[in-house]
Amino acid sequence: MNAFRPIGIINAKLSSSYVSLADFNDDKYDAVALYADKNDRPLIVCASKSCEPARYRVIYGQSVCFFTSFKDVQDFCEKHNYKMIREGGRR
Repeated sequence: MNAFRPIGIINAKLSSSYVSLADFNDDKYDAVALYADKNDRPLIVCASKSCEPARYRVIYGQSVCFFTSFKDVQDFCEKHNYKMIREGGRR
């Protein structure tokens, strides 16, 4: 069953106290990291279970990006001033 999961409607510091990365798992992706920018807006990194179309999905606000490596995800987050808050799951 697909569930609608809005991202970016609550600040990351507040949500990190009661939101689990597992809340963002679905049949195709497992959430592996939570990042936040300087305004505490969250960004979720998910790893594909099948590596198609790309290994990593990054969800922030109303946007979704795909990356082939976790290094590319880290570079994207650094470029856009996101800092890791929580890491878990498999990469």
